[in-house]
Amino acid sequence: MKKNIHLPKLYAAGYELDTSPECFGMLRSSNEIISNSQALQTRIKDDGYIFLSAFFDCEQILTTRKVFIEELLYQNIIDTTFPLLQAKAHPEVPINSRPEIGTRSNPTLDSMIHSGSMIQLLKNILGGPIQYFEYTWYRAIPPGKGTRPHCDIVYMGRTTKNILTAWVPIGNIPLEGSGLMILEDSHRKGNILKSYLESDVDEYCIDNDNTSLNESLHRQWDGALSNNPVILQKKLGGRWLTSEFNAGDLVIFSSQTVHGSLDNLSDFIRLSVDCRYQLASEQIDERWIGKFPIGRGLLGKKWKIC
Repeated sequence: MKKNIHLPKLYAAGYELDTSPECFGMLRSSNEIISNSQALQTRIKDDGYIFLSAFFDCEQILTTRKVFIEELLYQNIIDTTFPLLQAKAHPEVPINSRPEIGTRSNPTLDSMIHSGSMIQLLKNILGGPIQYFEYTWYRAIPPGKGTRPHCDIVYMGRTTKNILTAWVPIGNIPLEGSGLMILEDSHRKGNILKSYLESDVDEYCIDNDNTSLNESLHRQWDGALSNNPVILQKKLGGRWLTSEFNAGDLVIFSSQTVHGSLDNLSDFIRLSVDCRYQLASEQIDERWIGKFPIGRGLLGKKWKIC
């Protein structure tokens, strides 16, 4: 998209984005190179992401969405006066709440992201046999602010840094619906972001002055790189890139790529999934594997004296 004349006003973290062609654009499609391993590897090295439209079967996405809707119905956060599959937010759902979904069995989703063409694609991109994180992130974003800019490495980088995230919209997501956005060329900013990229969100300080464990927990950092996507863009350069996502689309990006989401200006809950993959030959972060991954909790924390 080279012209911004038809773009609505868009926001991220509550800040209005500059949607001029110099500051805002659309993700580049990689559908034309999907069968070329070398081209895929070059593309993610060059761009920091790979965007594929219509990668998944729409019927699989619909089946997965129905399971999500059942969970949201159980939590009474969907307006049942509208067609349920639209996932219109119940008017009493608090703005910026994050409903918990994914607790029900979802074999269709598991098959989509853990087998078949998905695994072959990741193998082609990473250049060898892969393993996936057994923890899957389920997202339900109601009207309000989206996710602040961050890099995934601060959540899962205790071993290898060569980790890829796959982001899957579970349904159509218009520009006003809180879709993923990626900061162009941000994966090349390691010199500027060195301190951030070497951080661990679950590593906390205990001061030498006998600071209690409870006090240290109150100093928790959620991993956000910035509270203001507009200022961050001016600092790092590049455009914010996104798309009008459709059911079946897929975005894969590196753990050093800065990303977040647009604010949800609609009345509907945005549903998506993200999952992680790496080479099977490299050690995996213990927080995200096993039948019951410990994730981000007390068991996954590392303490250090500061």
